Amino acid sequence: MSESASYIGNVFDDNSEEQLFFDTVISRFENYDISNRAHQNKYFSTDIDYIIECAITSLTSSEHLERLSKQIDAFFYIYRRVVEYNAYNKKSDSPLKEFQEKLLQESGNVFKSTKGLKPCLSITNKALIERMNIQQHLGAITEIKDIEKLSTFFALCNLSFQSSLLVYGDIRLQWIDILSKIRQWNISLVIFISHYVEYKLAFERFPFDIPALIHLIRVIHQPNSTDVSPFAIFHSILNDLNLDHKVFFNLFLTTFGDGVKNKLYKESHICQLLRLLTEREDLLSMSLSTYASHVSINDLWYIFLYLSTAGEINQTMEKQLVLILNQRIEKIPVATFKTNYKLADAWLKTMKDENRPTFIRIVDTVLYTFLNKQLNDDQYSWKFTLHDLQDLLSMTLRFLSTIDLQQQSCLLIIQHLFKLDKNVTTKFIRIKNLFNRLNDFDQNLWERNDPACIIRDEWLNDYSFYIPQDWLMLTKNDYQTLSSIHQNNRWSIHIWSRLVILSLSKLETNKWNETISQLNAWMINVKHDIFEANDTLTIIFVKSARTTYHGMLSMSNVIYFLPFCDLKNMLTLSDLQRYKFPVTTAQIHAIVSIDKPNDIDISVTDRKEEFFRRFIQQVNAWLEWFDKFIDIFQHITEWLKTRKLQSAEQLLNDIHTIKKDSMVSLIKIKAIIQDIVELLKPFKNLHRLCDLFNCMNSFENIDSGTLSNEEQRKSYIEELKRFHTNNTFTVNAKTKHEHCHPIGARRVVRWSLACEKLECNINIEYRINTPRINSYTLFSKEKIPLDKNVLRGQFKTQRNGDLIITINNQNGGTPRTIWYQCKTAPFSTCHLFDGIFFMLRQQYFEQSIENIKDKDLSDLIDKVFSFIDRLLNGDITLQEMDYLKTVFHDKNIDVKEEVKTLFANRLIIDNKRETTRTTTAEIISQGQNNQKIEQVCEWLRTYQYYSYLNIIIDCVQKFDIILNSDKNDESIDNLQEMNINENCSLKKISETYKDLYERFQKLTNHHLQLIKAISECSHVVQMIKKFDLYSTQGLRRFLELRDNLTTQFQLQERNNMILNSLIISYALCEPFVHQVENLEEFIDNLAKLSNIDETSLEHIK
Repeated sequence: MSESASYIGNVFDDNSEEQLFFDTVISRFENYDISNRAHQNKYFSTDIDYIIECAITSLTSSEHLERLSKQIDAFFYIYRRVVEYNAYNKKSDSPLKEFQEKLLQESGNVFKSTKGLKPCLSITNKALIERMNIQQHLGAITEIKDIEKLSTFFALCNLSFQSSLLVYGDIRLQWIDILSKIRQWNISLVIFISHYVEYKLAFERFPFDIPALIHLIRVIHQPNSTDVSPFAIFHSILNDLNLDHKVFFNLFLTTFGDGVKNKLYKESHICQLLRLLTEREDLLSMSLSTYASHVSINDLWYIFLYLSTAGEINQTMEKQLVLILNQRIEKIPVATFKTNYKLADAWLKTMKDENRPTFIRIVDTVLYTFLNKQLNDDQYSWKFTLHDLQDLLSMTLRFLSTIDLQQQSCLLIIQHLFKLDKNVTTKFIRIKNLFNRLNDFDQNLWERNDPACIIRDEWLNDYSFYIPQDWLMLTKNDYQTLSSIHQNNRWSIHIWSRLVILSLSKLETNKWNETISQLNAWMINVKHDIFEANDTLTIIFVKSARTTYHGMLSMSNVIYFLPFCDLKNMLTLSDLQRYKFPVTTAQIHAIVSIDKPNDIDISVTDRKEEFFRRFIQQVNAWLEWFDKFIDIFQHITEWLKTRKLQSAEQLLNDIHTIKKDSMVSLIKIKAIIQDIVELLKPFKNLHRLCDLFNCMNSFENIDSGTLSNEEQRKSYIEELKRFHTNNTFTVNAKTKHEHCHPIGARRVVRWSLACEKLECNINIEYRINTPRINSYTLFSKEKIPLDKNVLRGQFKTQRNGDLIITINNQNGGTPRTIWYQCKTAPFSTCHLFDGIFFMLRQQYFEQSIENIKDKDLSDLIDKVFSFIDRLLNGDITLQEMDYLKTVFHDKNIDVKEEVKTLFANRLIIDNKRETTRTTTAEIISQGQNNQKIEQVCEWLRTYQYYSYLNIIIDCVQKFDIILNSDKNDESIDNLQEMNINENCSLKKISETYKDLYERFQKLTNHHLQLIKAISECSHVVQMIKKFDLYSTQGLRRFLELRDNLTTQFQLQERNNMILNSLIISYALCEPFVHQVENLEEFIDNLAKLSNIDETSLEHIK
């Protein structure tokens, strides 16, 4: 052995520590190297063995144990130098392996005994640390067989991370890189994490991360090895490690899907995962979708049943379950659906009462989706047999505990009874089969349900006759068969009545004499020309025909039948009360605003024609008033129904009957009107309610038609061609074309159109769908330059109907290609009124109340308007408004518009409109009222900003918008610490929290909703950040993508809509991607965004 080697051996008796000891070791080895270079060392091989032996002895000596924790990093240097010597001398590696084994073992012991504080590197020399190559020792650990090995592993990880940090200035080494080299694990995930947490401080600068956790879950976690839910374990681990749950579950989806596919999770564990995620709707949606994509519909249904029984379905989970179940249920075989439906029925019987409503609601929704898809799609509908329909109807009624066939799913099933013979061409056979099918069902159902409320006329389109052609083809045997099989079934009789009426309505009025003659001859031929009390079908036919032909009679025909009518006898035998106009109230007169008709004068004169004309005029005056009344109060009645006012639901059904059925008698309409008046009598603030709900005007033509600038036409047509390829029609030369576009009730409609070439003759009207069809002309002119300009207009309507665009090209020799757009939006909602109503209802009534009495609801509405008046005066405290905080950040409240609406509404005093709407607008426009409105707006906007504070702060922090936020923007901290004084009155809020208002006053309600939407859809911003789309190169790539997809998606409307959403989202996300110096700069960037509305936010979503 050489002297210099002996000198190295003495270092192991040195009691110095850390850097001092390390320096001594380095010095001894450098001396040894110098000696070797100066003199040929014949003892080199022996020296190596000696150094290894000394190192092992020192590592295992109990005497050195206390100082070892502060010296052990130097042993890694010693090991590296010995490896170099060994390689130079080409010696066996066996002694080295023992050295390494002891070194790693003792490192683990030190790590364990010092709670992870040691070993640590005591040097900072990069070259030296690189030379030591501590990370290579990780390769020696391929199996974690026990806790001792885990401690060694942690010690090496800690030293490796330190090395990476010192050498590269950052942590290039990742946990997952280290873990992936372990081939065998004999410890559980829980044990691994619990020990990591025990030594957590050691890894404070290089914490265990989510990819590493997911890797461990994949390789060492056995989900079915314990009854404890793996997801509960993961949830606990995430909390212990302070990891982001959302990021974890996003990255975990693939692993989760593999686990589901390989049946690694129990159903109870899946349910627990879904429960854990209910507070994060996006994660719940993705996890549920992943689960559903790897299991059968039966497994998915079982999970739903399990969750329902446990009472774990809240509003968020219900929404997501319905979405997933609807997607999966649409295409399954009817037998599979019936099996699952029966299973749901069985589970319902054992379910707790409090869990039933949600369960029933979901099953009913899924049933409707299934039936709506399959019964209306020829690909599936042909597979439904009569037995299937009977089963489904029976199960549905039993499940819903009802015999009411007006349930949406029941209506689809019944409607399909009318479609089963769609391939049968003979109408007699169709009707016969339909009557037989009705006879096969439970007759109690038909008796307990009014067919007039269920059967739609359009269901009978394939059954109605063309008179007289089809009718005359009915043979005696055919007609006798129908007469014998209807069995006086209530529904069969109603169907026959409607068929007769619908068939007669198609008859041309100039052929009625000829047709009556032919029908008389037919009745003689089929031997049904003599009255028989049991001949139900013929009696209906004759009575219906008579009613229909009376409707066809014009005043010019009256002179032919009036002489034969004893009008005086007819009227005196009638109940005189039926000619009395309904008893109303002064408040209702003011609201309806047209003159109240008089009672019908039935004093008969000798001049029957004059009396008859007067009688008809009086009836029409009643009908006109009734129409206006229903237009105004239908929505009010519907609102009262949703607020569970007793009897409102039945009256709403009656209103729908009046609107849909032209055969409803005047007497019945009068009775319904009287009932509605009685319902509304207790409501003292009815006038304000009608005004607030936009019920006062049936129709308003806001803009009858304005031509745009010429430069707008080209871009208008290009946009329609890109995103709305079906919004076009062509009018051929020498023709006139009428294009119909349906419009729903209570809509604001913005229409527009342009032509590719040539001017046009245009007529635009809105035709209301009622028994007494009414039409409003919106625009009518010739030679309109639609080839140069876009024609735009706007109107409001209470009633549903059709927008009719008529292009008259009868004198044109060239076709016209028209492009049009019809945007509709529901009438605006006063969110403040709704929020205040629900707030006060919760205060005064229990949540579970089934129905509310009219007096109670009237008092509640009075309290709501009183609260609104106090709010407009600023006399409300912020504590009283606490519930409205949720309303402000959940709803897109345009404060100024709502305040203006409420101010105008307050002018309706003592149930009388003192001014017209125009005069009201003029009053509000005066300076004094403008000041009041602006003042209230400032109060409420300040409160609105306060309501959004947490959302804004979370957004700024989530996207790391502010550079070095700890240093650059103390205002974020100030906002986080802001606590509002609940005793402060609303009128003082803008003074007390002036800084809050001034900081955010540039932001509109749309900007605030944008912040909320972006926070909820953070992956959109993350995607844009990932691809750096706002850089010069990123913008170029985005524009190329946009142009390529535009070309690729031509004539693909859905894909074009998605592309449009991408383009709009790109424009709106920019302020959330760029980093700024402070919060004010972020607000300035956000405020620059224009044209944000509800539609824009939907595009992001």
